[in-house]
Amino acid sequence: MVGLMARFLDVACKLEKVVAIFLGVACKLELVEEVLDAAYRLEWLALGCWSGLAWLWLGLWLGVVWAGLLARLWLGLGLC
Repeated sequence: MVGLMARFLDVACKLEKVVAIFLGVACKLELVEEVLDAAYRLEWLALGCWSGLAWLWLGLWLGVVWAGLLARLWLGLGLC
């Protein structure tokens, strides 16, 4: 009976080590998931910044084009 109890405790100790390994891996996977989530948010932030800069550039370019067209129209009509 003592041998059976010792065997049971040995198996329980090995199972505890296996569970600890799985918990360690799960903890590391959770950390990796958090890092990937942060990188994903940073990517969207960067994409938003580049998108905003692109819209700003397009707006400035269109503004210059329209200003040039209006100036040519103004000068062409002899209003100046």
